[in-house]
Amino acid sequence: MASFPLIMLFNPFNLAHYFENVYVLYFIIGLLCYLMVSSIPMISLKFKNFSIKDNWPRFLLIALTIGSIPVLRFAAVPFVFVAYVVLSVVKPPKAATH
Repeated sequence: MASFPLIMLFNPFNLAHYFENVYVLYFIIGLLCYLMVSSIPMISLKFKNFSIKDNWPRFLLIALTIGSIPVLRFAAVPFVFVAYVVLSVVKPPKAATH
């Protein structure tokens, strides 16, 4: 939410009109409130090893972050947050260890 004024000010890809709709803002606020209290396991950015197989969500998030900054500028901030949540939800479950 804190990055929305920057998006409105710099207006990349003409996104400002979406944030002027009060229902879009209500939806975003509700979604963020739910995510703050949900029990969805989020990925950690701690690396135990550097294998791509074990860390593909982390490497993908880092690549998306680095790639989005030159293109989206300030809009990269909410984009990276959305990518973080999506990658946390779609990551495959860990195999059980015996």
